[in-house]
Amino acid sequence: MRGLRRPIGWLAVALCLGATPAGAQTPSLEDTPAGQAFKARQYEAALVEFQKIAAANPGDVLVRRYLALTLDRLGRFREAIEAFQRALALAPDNAATHFHLGATYYKAGAPDLADASLRRALRLGPDTLYAGLARRYLDAIDQQRLQLQRAGAPPPVGFSLTVGVQQDSNIPAAPADRSLFDGPRAGLRVFEQLAAEYRFLRAPGWLGSLDASSYQSQYPGGGFQPFQLSTYGVGGMLQRTTALGGLPVTGSLRYEHIWALLDGDQFSRSHNITLGSQIGLTANTTTHLYYRYARDDFEEEGFQPDLSSRDGNAHTVGLAQIWYFAGRRGLLRLGYEFQHNDTDGRNFDMDGHKVSLGAAIPLWAGIQADLGVEYAHERSPDFQGVFGKRETDRWTAAAGLSRWLSRHVRLNLNYAYIDEDSNYAILSYRRWVTGVSLSYVY
Repeated sequence: MRGLRRPIGWLAVALCLGATPAGAQTPSLEDTPAGQAFKARQYEAALVEFQKIAAANPGDVLVRRYLALTLDRLGRFREAIEAFQRALALAPDNAATHFHLGATYYKAGAPDLADASLRRALRLGPDTLYAGLARRYLDAIDQQRLQLQRAGAPPPVGFSLTVGVQQDSNIPAAPADRSLFDGPRAGLRVFEQLAAEYRFLRAPGWLGSLDASSYQSQYPGGGFQPFQLSTYGVGGMLQRTTALGGLPVTGSLRYEHIWALLDGDQFSRSHNITLGSQIGLTANTTTHLYYRYARDDFEEEGFQPDLSSRDGNAHTVGLAQIWYFAGRRGLLRLGYEFQHNDTDGRNFDMDGHKVSLGAAIPLWAGIQADLGVEYAHERSPDFQGVFGKRETDRWTAAAGLSRWLSRHVRLNLNYAYIDEDSNYAILSYRRWVTGVSLSYVY
């Protein structure tokens, strides 16, 4: 469930009860019944005690904040927000209170209000722990806005269903030289994509999940049944978010097993392991570094396995830099990947380089534009053919528009163009795909 795997941060912060901000009247709450109950996560009991202390000390900002935090822990978000606002009436420039108010807005599914409060916390305390935590929440909000997912704290279970139709100009990826292929090329494709995720771990700074997905395609016009693709995947992910040197850092480990079928027959199986990290070096940038290992097993070995077998190992290293703009509602992404394939068949050994540039741009009326261009150069030095080694240059351009129609439903319009140029003409092709789809995301 790729749209839902990105870092979305269940980033509750466990405050030190003995830390009293400037202006607070109570030196420590640690040894009070309220403080002890809060530390023991006995929030119902803590609420009763904090209400007593607040009644006796109506001007104590720290007590007001902990009263609001207790309501937050109980899931009573509306009451918690009101309590935080009462605390801010006493101390309007308290960075900690603005941070916790923003975190509660986030959990309550109000990302715009969360954004405003978290940015206020950043301005008031740029060198504090709250600034680093606020950036992590802001990153989560930005990624949710830019992907097919609802903004706010992740529930235990996530689900998405996308159905759509595409017009494909070259379904068999036939050679651009029409003298080499005179069969049908263009057709209409209907597809369905289903994904589900169970988040078994949602602790402060930790996120763990299990997921399953499937993709199905059909060609209602007939003639392209051999290209009807079905994929099924299961996987899991463990993610840790922390701060190093005051900078937010996220590390992740993901495993996925994918089966692919063509026209109902087994085509391939693959195991994928990805190690990733991201760091926010500034308030408006994120840097991603990742390594991915894949083991691919194909059903068909070809006419001469030591040449034509695609079974093997793939190693990929990637780096991506993201810059946010328009109040972090838009982004620009620059990426590079190097991939090395070591296969059983010499024809499919490969070294590849890929450079990509993409942007997500907020427009008007809630519409988002997604633009991207990618160039890849692949070299197969052991390819056995009349022209020697195989070399491929591939250009891909994509554009899309999307808009949330309701809290759970999103409309997507997409276009993609692919131009693959090989020194073997039969492997060169051009293709464009235009589509419309509707997604339900929970």
